[in-house]
Amino acid sequence: MSSRFITTRIGSYRPELFESERAFTILDTLYKAQDEYVDLWIGETISSIEEAHVMANVLKGSNKPFYYAFTLNDEVSEQAKLRSGELVSDAVAALLEQNVAGIFFNCSIPEVIEQAFSDTNAVLAKQNKSVILGAFANGFTPIASDYKANEGSQGYRDLPPTEYVDFAKQWHSLGATIIGGCCGIGPEFIAALVK
Repeated sequence: MSSRFITTRIGSYRPELFESERAFTILDTLYKAQDEYVDLWIGETISSIEEAHVMANVLKGSNKPFYYAFTLNDEVSEQAKLRSGELVSDAVAALLEQNVAGIFFNCSIPEVIEQAFSDTNAVLAKQNKSVILGAFANGFTPIASDYKANEGSQGYRDLPPTEYVDFAKQWHSLGATIIGGCCGIGPEFIAALVK
């Protein structure tokens, strides 16, 4: 059994709304209530290094594996970035100082995940470290930096399962061993991945 930490800001994708002290209090309460009942922890849709550090501080006493799942800026570029604008390579380097079992990328368009894995692998190789890699992209149209979650719905794109499988094959070739789907990725996509 696993447990997921909820986002602790007002609306996803908005790192500028993250409140460290408030988040620590909420996450610590969730941790204490669930720790004896779970086998591992997954922190999802992490938008900034600061948010990852808060989660790491909450879990520093846990002996259970912890996986960090970052949401990425939906603009394809030569260096992958978190929604905060921070480089994925900096986030990975910061996590390797913590107890991290895996690094995932979630709730981002599939096109930006390949670069995130390339950047992650470069940091892992430089530090001679190994972690589990995974991805679960969404089926949204690219999310603008000024998007206000919960004030309307995000547009879905026409992404067929076969195209999603092509992305997943790229991720797998870069070391991803856990691959699934996030928002807008339904059972037919998972069936295609399994096949």
